[in-house]
Order: sequence, then structure tokens, then C-alpha cells
Amino acid sequence: MKSRRIISLLAVAALATTVFVGCGDKKEEAKKEAGLKNGTYKKESEADDRGYKGSIEIEVKDGKIATVKY
Repeated sequence: MKSRRIISLLAVAALATTVFVGCGDKKEEAKKEAGLKNGTYKKESEADDRGYKGSIEIEVKDGKIATVKY
């Protein structure tokens, strides 16, 4: 009976810790999202076994993706 009580208390403590950690500040995440630099980015893949190539062009304005062409 005593071991059940200890296990229950440990489970409650683990859940409480998870709730507090999950509800923390999101300041760090916002900094990572602001990393887009304005400009046009182009990339072309290598040809596959049939000779086809994939290409993409992304235009960034004001730190956000404005257009994508593929």
C-alpha cells in the first residue's frame, strides 16, 4: 500500500513538471522564426536517372516568404 502511494506521488510530480515546462515562455522560438533574410533564392537538383531536374525559386520580402516557383 505504501509503495502505491509513493508511485502515485511520483506520477503526479512528473505530470506537474511536464505542465510547467510545456507552458513556459516562447521567446526563444520567436527569435528563430525571424531569421529569413530578404532576397531571391534559387536551387536546382541533380538530374535523376531519366534526366529530369527539379528547381525552386523562393522570394523573401520583409522577412516572410512572398512567392515560391517550382
